Amino acid sequence: MLVSLNFLSNIETKHIILKEITKADLKDIINLRRLRSNNHLSPISSSLSDQIAYYKKYKIRRAENSEIYYKIIDKSNLSAMAGLVRLTEVHDPIKFSWESLIMADGVAPHTSLDAMMTIYRIGFESLQKEICGPWTIPVDAKHIYSLHKKVGMVYEINRDDKFHYMVVRKQDFFNRYAFFKKIGYGLYTI
Repeated sequence: MLVSLNFLSNIETKHIILKEITKADLKDIINLRRLRSNNHLSPISSSLSDQIAYYKKYKIRRAENSEIYYKIIDKSNLSAMAGLVRLTEVHDPIKFSWESLIMADGVAPHTSLDAMMTIYRIGFESLQKEICGPWTIPVDAKHIYSLHKKVGMVYEINRDDKFHYMVVRKQDFFNRYAFFKKIGYGLYTI
């Protein structure tokens, strides 16, 4: 039996709003993913019809409760999409993951940290999962790798020529989250 994830379609924290994408967001998604100056995500098509096809496949995954695709809105600028992130593998009984985090140029650094802590809290508290990942960080994305290491929750479980493979365990998240909670990251109520 599938449990509905609709309670997770709109999450508001102190700094951000995670709102499930709609078809109306597709042009903004194309622009963000193609124009971002420091983009380490896989290239996407700029064709709106290709994005509509991707969106239709996403809606099937969403109906199966396997993923939620969020746009990130910084509460200091409600009129613009600050970023994107996908909460994935939600259907797995033990783990979840996250992918495709990207932030618009000029977005304050706290926005990505708040999104990160919020995704972890959703997985470990709201969904009661034990592990997040593995997810990948491109080897050439040294600043992203450094950020994750500084947060102090992640473990690199493997590395090849292209990627670092990362995980966060529930206990490691809770051991470090008190620090991030004190400075206001990942604070939401459902």
